[in-house]
Amino acid sequence: MRTEDSRSHATEPCRLGQHGTCIGATPIRRVGTTRTDALPCTCPCHRTTDKAGRWLVSRETHPRVAREAWSKGLPATLRAGIHFDAVHVPAALVEDGIRGSRDRDAVERHFRAVGITTAVLVSRRRDRYSILVPPDTADTWNVPGAQCLGATNHTNYLATPPPTRHEPPGAHWLLPAPEGDQDLCVPDCIRALLACTRLVGLDGRTGDHRHHASLAGDGPSPL
Repeated sequence: MRTEDSRSHATEPCRLGQHGTCIGATPIRRVGTTRTDALPCTCPCHRTTDKAGRWLVSRETHPRVAREAWSKGLPATLRAGIHFDAVHVPAALVEDGIRGSRDRDAVERHFRAVGITTAVLVSRRRDRYSILVPPDTADTWNVPGAQCLGATNHTNYLATPPPTRHEPPGAHWLLPAPEGDQDLCVPDCIRALLACTRLVGLDGRTGDHRHHASLAGDGPSPL
């Protein structure tokens, strides 16, 4: 006989977001109650991103803390400057380089066009993109308008969403979380991304575009 605390088996499919990506464990209801819980998701997208989760916390002093945050759907605070640095780019600086629609698909294509295919996350307010790059990139980063977070920063922590979260609300991955060093972004690809804004500005679309384009140019970093 099943008790009040019995649970159904997690055989239901994962919940999918707008773009067909998993957005969390399948909710289930306890038998005889109105309480809704969630069992760990076992769908293929979670199994593949588990490798990303292991890699992201592999150098953390307390990896369990990060995993507990992710299990609740919350961002984990990870240290930059150990096995990755992070380049913070204002969303406007990226999206001003896009001609036409600036929806999610257009933004993804914009990143992929310059060779960035993984390791891009979106901030909770969707006003900033953070791109994971190899460690020590911050030592030589000199692109005004885009800050590189590394070991030498006074505060070098990055709010990192669960590797399985690819949709809002909250911080999420625009492009898949890295599963190893090979998935980190090449810094020159970010420079190429920002150069697109300069080209749009030169087309004379608006004064604002030309302003943002100047931030992507060469010169000493104010950061």
